[in-house]
Amino acid sequence: MRGVSGEIKINIKKTRKKTNFMFWLVVLICIAPVIASSIAYYIYRPEGRVNYGFLINEPIDASKVLVKVEIKPENESTFAGLVTKKQVSPESYQINSLKDFKGRWLLVRIGSAKCDEICSKELYAMRQVRLMTGKNRSRVERVWLISNDLSLNQVSNFTEFQGTWGLRIKDNNNFINRLEAISKNLNKELSYKGLWLIDPQGHFMMRFPSNPDIKKMYKDLARLLKVSRTG
Repeated sequence: MRGVSGEIKINIKKTRKKTNFMFWLVVLICIAPVIASSIAYYIYRPEGRVNYGFLINEPIDASKVLVKVEIKPENESTFAGLVTKKQVSPESYQINSLKDFKGRWLLVRIGSAKCDEICSKELYAMRQVRLMTGKNRSRVERVWLISNDLSLNQVSNFTEFQGTWGLRIKDNNNFINRLEAISKNLNKELSYKGLWLIDPQGHFMMRFPSNPDIKKMYKDLARLLKVSRTG
């Protein structure tokens, strides 16, 4: 009897090991494409396949950037729409810093509230890139970070870019100086003003070139949306 009992225990252990092996094999097969895509995007870049935007080696924590809402979108913003539909409470909707967008990708324009031709092109680019993401639009928000004392309410053409959050940066000197230094390090012709990308973890992780190419911006964002399961 003891011999039979021992054989049963051995068989049970073998079955458990086999089951565990099969479980982890299935997990590995499922996550392998995501891991491969991440490595391909962030580490291995063969010639002829480069990012349009400049990847920031040491991403800036955007959650520490305190802001004040000047203009809240009435449409073309999934996050704003959640409150309108009463799917989230107004309390959880308060925007006091860039971390309060609940894990969404943020297309960000930084610059003066005075909107010139360059500003209009950048706001238009953000709008088109978000639209091009199709079913992933709900994962992306557009933000205009104001770096001076002018009021966005004075901007006559802002209604053309409905869906863009107008946020004023509070106590912005250190933040702006750091962005300026990063921009110059990426390309001497860049300044902090222009288009940036913030990931769902709340980090400035990409700086787009001046005079943005909408299709190339979209390709960068689409690749990130595909690789990332967050946002």
